[in-house]
Amino acid sequence: MKRIIASLLIVIVVGTLSASATKAYFTSSYTENGNTLAAGKLVFDLRSDTKTAHWPFQLSGLLPGVIVPGGTDIVNVYNHADSSTMKYRLYFAYTGGNGTLYNLVRFNAYRCNWYSGGNCGSWTQIVSNGWMKNYNGTVGSIVSPVNIDPNNSTWWKIETWLDSTAGNGVQGTSATFDLIGNGTEPINSGWTE
Repeated sequence: MKRIIASLLIVIVVGTLSASATKAYFTSSYTENGNTLAAGKLVFDLRSDTKTAHWPFQLSGLLPGVIVPGGTDIVNVYNHADSSTMKYRLYFAYTGGNGTLYNLVRFNAYRCNWYSGGNCGSWTQIVSNGWMKNYNGTVGSIVSPVNIDPNNSTWWKIETWLDSTAGNGVQGTSATFDLIGNGTEPINSGWTE
């Protein structure tokens, strides 16, 4: 009896395996050709208040403790039409001339709330201020990271003056510096706010 049951179990197992081995399945595939990938880009520049020309700051006639008309300039951060939405920062960098003079320059930065007809309609209260030497890209940005869409601008007014401690040793001297803009994608969490 045991042999009959064992033989019957072997027949059932072999039958099950052979039945499953003979099943057929339909399959199909399709290939979509001509797919493309294109990386976006960030393209921006710093312009004068004319919206077109690149320019260096021309800060002149600086006096200790006094903001003079020659010590104020406008910066237009323009994000090109073929760019992606981005966020950016602005920095100063000393490049030459009298380092003592440069180290004595202070600034205020204001953001334009709305711009129309070639003029800023309203400037914010001071967004940032301090010593130019301290806003060099390793310590701090002149502006907090600001998002800007393609084909748009953000306008900034930068006022500068000599600290009231500036002495006669800097009279008639000059220094040069760069204004540097760095941009990245808005989702870049590596840029601390």
